[in-house]
Amino acid sequence: MATILRQRAQALKANPIPLLTKSDIKKRWKLESFQTIKRVLEKRTVLSVNPDTGERPLFKLTDILRVEGVVDPVGAWTMGSEKDRELLKAPLLTPDEHRAGTNRLVPQHLETVRRRARSGAHAGIKIGKQWRFRQLPNDDHDDCADT
Repeated sequence: MATILRQRAQALKANPIPLLTKSDIKKRWKLESFQTIKRVLEKRTVLSVNPDTGERPLFKLTDILRVEGVVDPVGAWTMGSEKDRELLKAPLLTPDEHRAGTNRLVPQHLETVRRRARSGAHAGIKIGKQWRFRQLPNDDHDDCADT
């Protein structure tokens, strides 16, 4: 156990956890409203790292990843490869982007993607009223970061 903690501490020193503003989270989740972000963060009791300073609130990426359904975000960040960390930092995909990136011979209807996410067949997270999906290593959505 001590060895794992030591490895994580060294990995955190080499790759510190990024801090995100609400604007960063809005871009990451591709949302229109800051109110949705506020409701989700309050519901999941995500606290900023700089409360009561009067500055913009900052949130750890690992706390946001936990909201997004990553089971062990600190472990994923510290023990993952550089490519894994890039995928963790990448914006989530909308259902339409996810559907386009599945590379199926027969394209799925958008409602089929949502239905499969509700049933658990597609790994997705519902943020507010909208579904979002994590970019997978085989997806070619590198150009979707700033859209």
